[in-house]
Amino acid sequence: MVARNLKSILKNSVSNKYSKGIGWLLVGQFVSLFFSFAVGLTVARYLGPEKYGILSYALSFAGIFTFIASLGADGIISRELAKGDGNESEILGTGLLLKIIGSVFASLLCCLVLFIIPDEQGYRWFVFWSIPVVLFQFSNIFNLWFQSKILSKWISFGQIGSVILLAIIKISLVFFGAPVKLLILAYSLDIIFWALFSCWFYRLKGGLLNWRLSLKMLCNILKESWLLMLSSASCILLFKIDQVMVGQMLGKLASGYYAVAVKLSEVWYFLPVLISNSLLPAFVNGQKDSWLVYRRRKLWLLILLLSFSLLFSIFMLLFAKPLIGLLFGDQFLPAAPIAKIYAWSSIGMFLGTGLWVSLVSEAKNKIIFIAYLSALILNICLNISLIPVVGLPGAAWSTVISYSLVPIILLLPALDRKNIFHQ
Repeated sequence: MVARNLKSILKNSVSNKYSKGIGWLLVGQFVSLFFSFAVGLTVARYLGPEKYGILSYALSFAGIFTFIASLGADGIISRELAKGDGNESEILGTGLLLKIIGSVFASLLCCLVLFIIPDEQGYRWFVFWSIPVVLFQFSNIFNLWFQSKILSKWISFGQIGSVILLAIIKISLVFFGAPVKLLILAYSLDIIFWALFSCWFYRLKGGLLNWRLSLKMLCNILKESWLLMLSSASCILLFKIDQVMVGQMLGKLASGYYAVAVKLSEVWYFLPVLISNSLLPAFVNGQKDSWLVYRRRKLWLLILLLSFSLLFSIFMLLFAKPLIGLLFGDQFLPAAPIAKIYAWSSIGMFLGTGLWVSLVSEAKNKIIFIAYLSALILNICLNISLIPVVGLPGAAWSTVISYSLVPIILLLPALDRKNIFHQ
């Protein structure tokens, strides 16, 4: 029954162009995943647990501030472009200005916080080298255009080009024995190279650069996006705060072990983001055509995401230890028990991502904010309580529990008495 319904939605509810879009993004992600993961293993083995912990902490700390860079506008920009109302130049021009302002402000705030908080572990100057990942967040504006036009293969080409170029740079740094700060910088430049390739492909596909600023649209986006920005803040903090807290409370070695456990799970986090974002136009169009069609698409998306997350969690439970030994080396084996626990957080993460995108299409931003803020508060409280008592497993369990809260809250608006399987 489930298999038949999934087959039906792939053929009927989601048209062929959406399936092709997802297919191209999968190709790009898997190619990028191969190069990124292979290079990541090389870097981890080269640095060892302690220095790898420094790299992980620096990138996680800077990543916390990326929520300000977009000002919460990405989902709104994608939605408005997908509508195809003919004001594309104004949407892109206004969106770019917002993202530039947000990126600069986020970078300055990151630097300010660096010099305010205590630095007992000596992370400060390493974090400084990761600032480009915040400063250049505005450059993904071209990907939003490709996404709205269902031209996903060009996003994939840009991603593949940037990841291969950066792989060459990172391997060269390892070969010449570069210090950890230069490797942090190399990781931070990923978004710049991707943007350069995306801009090039945008021009090849006939995209125009005569973008215009619309004050009316600026006000409308800001009016809606501030709540999404707070939601993004809660979401990114939720995904990054455990690594920062582990680094501060348990030190660099523990941070390195925890980073490996997180990496083995995060390597698959592209899947729900990719599928859900690719289906945003399908959600928007589904609401125009039929609310019943829209709800069916939403349900089967959640079933698909739940299936993937369960398969991954069970796989990690069975094979985490040999996988870490094979990929990262015996020096990282203490991360195996943490990876087995952390993997179960993928269930909440996968479902939460699917629900986030669908609720953005419905403009139900308040419930998104409530869900991620609640999960963030729970995560911080659990980390403070459990890390001093049980160490790294406490951080992993905190993540699993807090991530699970997100889809529970996000599902509340969807509960009704109607059976969506009947006309």
